[in-house]
Amino acid sequence: MLYSLITLFLTAIIYLIPLLIWLPFKLSRLQKICLYLIIFCNLCLISFFTGNIGVLLLLFTTGTYLALINPQRIQNIVLLILDYLFNVLWDNILTTLIWIFWHIDVASLQENHYYFLALIGFTIISDYFICKFLLHVFNQIYQRLNIIKLPTGTVFLICLQLILTLLLFVINIAEGQQVGYSPKVIYFNTFIFCAYFFISLWAVIRAIQIYKKEAEMQMKQESFQTLQQYTAQVESLYNSLRSFKHDYSNILLTLYEYIDTRDMDGLSSYFIQNILPLTKQLEPQNYHITRLANLHIVELKSMITAKIIYAQEMGIDVSIEIDQPIEQINTDIIDLVRMLGIFLDNAIEAALETDAPKLSFVIIKDEKETVFFITNSFIDYHLQLASLSQAGTSTKGSSRGIGLYNVAQIISHHDNLFLDTRTQEHTFMQILHIYA
Repeated sequence: MLYSLITLFLTAIIYLIPLLIWLPFKLSRLQKICLYLIIFCNLCLISFFTGNIGVLLLLFTTGTYLALINPQRIQNIVLLILDYLFNVLWDNILTTLIWIFWHIDVASLQENHYYFLALIGFTIISDYFICKFLLHVFNQIYQRLNIIKLPTGTVFLICLQLILTLLLFVINIAEGQQVGYSPKVIYFNTFIFCAYFFISLWAVIRAIQIYKKEAEMQMKQESFQTLQQYTAQVESLYNSLRSFKHDYSNILLTLYEYIDTRDMDGLSSYFIQNILPLTKQLEPQNYHITRLANLHIVELKSMITAKIIYAQEMGIDVSIEIDQPIEQINTDIIDLVRMLGIFLDNAIEAALETDAPKLSFVIIKDEKETVFFITNSFIDYHLQLASLSQAGTSTKGSSRGIGLYNVAQIISHHDNLFLDTRTQEHTFMQILHIYA
C-alpha cells in the first residue's frame, strides 16, 4: 500500500509539470498545492476504484479548478487535454524503448520496485526538459504564424479534434488494460498514438496557415479600398486648391477698385459677403490627410487614412504630425497595423464620449527608434493602467476589452517593442516605441 501511494505521489508530479510550464499565467503556492491534491486524489481513485475510465473525472475536476482560478477557460482546458495526451504518448514511447533495448515488459518492470521508481524519476526529469523544449518550439511557430485571435469556428474544430483524440486514447488504454500490456499491444498503441498525434498536429497547423493567408488577403483588400479612399480625398483637396488658384487673380482684381478709391466700407462689405465664403470651399479637415504624405508604407497609410477620415466624419478634432519620410519600420507590418488599428479605434471611441473630442497621431523617427504617439480626450473611469492589457478589462461591458490584450500578446513576441501608456488630466496617451 505504501509503495502504491509513493508511485501515485510521483505520478501526480508527472501530470503537474506540463501544466506549470505551459499555462500562460503563474500559479500561487496555494494554487499549486490545490492542483496537485486534485490530481493526486483522482489518481488514487483511478488506481484503486475506477480504472482508466476515471481519467475523464480527473480531467473534469482539474479543468473545473483551472476555470475557477483563471478566466481563459477554453485555453486552460485545451492545455489540460494536451498535458494528458503528452504524458500518455511519452509513457508509451518510454515503454517501447525499454522493451526494444532491454527486453523488459511493463508487468516485469512494475514488479521490480526500484526499477519502476527509477523509471518514474526519469520520466519526471525528462518531462520537465521536453515540456520546456515544446514550449520554445510552440512560441517560435506562434510567432511565425502571427496569429493572435483565431475565429470561433476554427477554435471549435481544434477543441473537437482534441476531445476526439482524448477519447481515442482513453478507450484504447482501457481496452489495453483488459487484454494486458504485451509488447505487441504496446507497439500498436505507440504507433497509433504517435501517428494520430502528429497527423492532428499537422492538421491544426495547416488550418491556422490557411486562416492566416485568408486574413492577409482580406487585409490587403481592405488596404486597397482605404488607399482608394485616401486617393479620392487627396484628389478632392487638389481640385479645391486648383479651383481656388484659378480664381485667385480674379479675386485680387475685384479688390483693386475698392482699394484704389479708398472705399474701405465697400471693401469690408464685399470681403465679408463674397470673399470670406470662398474659404469654406477649402475644408480645413482635409488638410490632415495631406500630412500622411511622409508615410510611404502602403498598408499602414491606408489603415490610418480610413481611421482618420472616420474620426473627422464623427466630428473629432484630429491632428497629424509626421516630421520626415517613413520608408521602413523594424517590425512586422501586419502586427503594427493591428496594434495601431486597435489604438485608433479605442481613441475614437473614448474621444466621442467627451464634450470636445480630440485625437492626435504623431510619428517621430530617428536612427535608434520609431515612436508612435496616439493621444485622445477621454473620461477618466479610474481604471488601473496595468489592468488594461488583461482580457475583459473595458468600460464598454463584459464582452469587450480584448483589443489591448491582443496588443500585449503581440508585444510579448517582439523584443524591440515597448508600450508606454499614460494619462494626463483628460488626455489618454499610447506611446509605442519600435527600436531599430
